[in-house]
Amino acid sequence: IVCIDDGSTDETLAKISNIPQLDQTIETYSQENQGLGCARNAGIKNANGEFICFVDSDDTVEPGFLSHAYNSIVSLNSDLIIYDLNYNENSETESSNSTIISNKSYIKEKVYCFYRSQSVCSAIIKKKIFIENNISFPSNRSFEDFFVLHKLISKSKAPLIIKKSFYNYTHNVNSVSNNMKIEDFNNIFESIEDFHK
Repeated sequence: IVCIDDGSTDETLAKISNIPQLDQTIETYSQENQGLGCARNAGIKNANGEFICFVDSDDTVEPGFLSHAYNSIVSLNSDLIIYDLNYNENSETESSNSTIISNKSYIKEKVYCFYRSQSVCSAIIKKKIFIENNISFPSNRSFEDFFVLHKLISKSKAPLIIKKSFYNYTHNVNSVSNNMKIEDFNNIFESIEDFHK
């Protein structure tokens, strides 16, 4: 587990600084505030695992998320899995049954056309896809995911959509998506143009 403290002002660094002493599988890094894209890039850079999973600081994941992903990766030989996001705080995790979609063209269409979330959260991504294709998140941009997920899918050899919710998105009234500015809309439009390059 890699924790990136991106210039927090709420004592986050103090709260997490002792964690590595308790569990050596957890590493913490601190940097001046550079935005979510740079924080994600720092996480990728410092990750030692074969696969990357992003969890934002105000969200949670259900027990069994990573074990399900690992078993799916092994059994289905996938290098990128996109799970559903759970936007309803009161809903329960779905049953053990889940629909698996492996058609790459279908997956690209659903993501490119915004029929699915553009978030990299709830996705399990082989680190090699980032490194070998020089894919990184843009700095100082909102909606940084929009510039990246479609590239990862394009470079993936075996992407999957698994219709199962493990990732709980926390609705935050102060988030960027709930306080849109003109530059946020510009970023979204530029990311759409980026799809077709």
